Amino acid sequence: MPRISASFALFLVLSLLRAQSLQAEIDALLNVEWLRYGYCGVVVRDLQTGETLYRRDAERVLIPASNMKLLVSAAALHRLGPDYRFRTRVWMRGTLTLDGVLQGDLILQGLGDATLEMRGLETLAQQVRQAGVQRVQGYLLYDDSWLDAERYGFGWSSDDEPFGYQAQMSALCAERNAVRLYAKPAAQVGEPALLRLEPDTDYVELVNRTRTVERGAPNTGVRATRTRARNQIIVEGTIPLGGEEVFVGRYSVENPSRYAAHLFRQALQAAGVVVERGIVPALTPSPSPTLWERGVGAHGSAPYLSPLPALWERGIIPIAETYFTKMQTIADPLLEVPPASRGNRTDARFPSRSGGNLREGGKFPEMTPLAEHRSPPMREIVALINKPSDNLLTEITLKTLGKEIRGEGTTTAGVQVLREFLQSAGLEMGAVHIVDGSGLSRINGVSPENFVRLLEYMHRSPHAEAFRESLPIYGVDGTLRNRLRGTPVQGNGYAKTGSLNRVSSLSGYLRTQSGRWLAFSIVMNAYNAAGSDARALQDQLVQLLWERL
Repeated sequence: MPRISASFALFLVLSLLRAQSLQAEIDALLNVEWLRYGYCGVVVRDLQTGETLYRRDAERVLIPASNMKLLVSAAALHRLGPDYRFRTRVWMRGTLTLDGVLQGDLILQGLGDATLEMRGLETLAQQVRQAGVQRVQGYLLYDDSWLDAERYGFGWSSDDEPFGYQAQMSALCAERNAVRLYAKPAAQVGEPALLRLEPDTDYVELVNRTRTVERGAPNTGVRATRTRARNQIIVEGTIPLGGEEVFVGRYSVENPSRYAAHLFRQALQAAGVVVERGIVPALTPSPSPTLWERGVGAHGSAPYLSPLPALWERGIIPIAETYFTKMQTIADPLLEVPPASRGNRTDARFPSRSGGNLREGGKFPEMTPLAEHRSPPMREIVALINKPSDNLLTEITLKTLGKEIRGEGTTTAGVQVLREFLQSAGLEMGAVHIVDGSGLSRINGVSPENFVRLLEYMHRSPHAEAFRESLPIYGVDGTLRNRLRGTPVQGNGYAKTGSLNRVSSLSGYLRTQSGRWLAFSIVMNAYNAAGSDARALQDQLVQLLWERL
């Protein structure tokens, strides 16, 4: 018995010495001049024992940048579920003749699907054509009313508005609400470079101020920016003769919902469907997602209004809450139709915008579902958020939390749902301040301790694997693909990066040399160095943890 006690005592002494040595090594690593007057919060915790192996400014509330996406993706898995999918839908309103003429409108409805790309729009267009539609006599309406109309987050920098990483938010999205710009040299020196956009579209105007120069010319390069509040990209610079095509950058678009409709009209035309009367916004919401699932149609009141569900016919919803939704152009008497009259669609008190009935007998054109695009499931969406650090997809997911849980598709409602989840996960809510989901705002604040608590919670949750696998992997993929490649850490570290001007963060999981699993968070603010220096120091700390533990 004494020998056992002596052995245990020796183990405790060695463990204490080892912990003190690790503490001293990390302290020495962080003792750099450029961090002296800034802030660096660090927490390292053993996921099996719960032991905190290192802490420094653990409770300090710091700007986390894109580490905010950890909070949103964790909440999405728990509150929306791993099988949740975003949707984009196409409705037909009116009568389809036997020869393929739609005497009415098409409606493109966005339900938060920020994964929709051009090929998805092409599939939707083909489904419309397969449904028998060849010509649309009316309009292509676009409906983005499922979420609110706030395009930018609180505290976002206006300097970043032209660029794809700060694309405008909308319920109806396409191509991440941005275009990709490429340039290649012309055939002769002095001529402008040849520019192209992906997707190929005339929605954005290109102002070409570039010039092709001789091979080997110094200081060549092409740059671009978008004119504020306009879909105009100004491209400048030089490109050497005979060079390869270069990727210039991603640039956001104004009015992304109309952009999606514009691309959809291109896809319709390619599929053999002609829209005669152009693209206009829908001024009232399209049928609800639940009605789509039940295959229920709806009715509309005017060519410019995409209708609401026909539940009022069964006496469930007052007419004032369906067709007209307090539209100023509708006469007050229409809002006073008694319940007994709600089912009488031949009533002369239901006018079109022109004052006459829409059809003979006053019946409203019926809404018919035609096509649907579904996003990947949420278990895959979180990887699309975290690995490339997708700001738009994160913000739409945050608003969707508000829409699905609280019935309000706003950032404010999403933040309320997010805070409730974080409290249930055991975070100290006094050290959490949230104004957006992506981390673009410098007004966000979260302590390193709270990030580690969230990582611990998710490690124990039913969604542990989906969450961990959504994170960039050191030396393998995402924003960590080029960090610590070729070292033992490659493939053993899963972490979310974050970066703003004088802000750098890294939080995630590490499997050490001995097989221990750690949760860690490193958040640096207000340092006087390049971001690359901050990232290099984080990598040194992670490598030290792998070696010592």
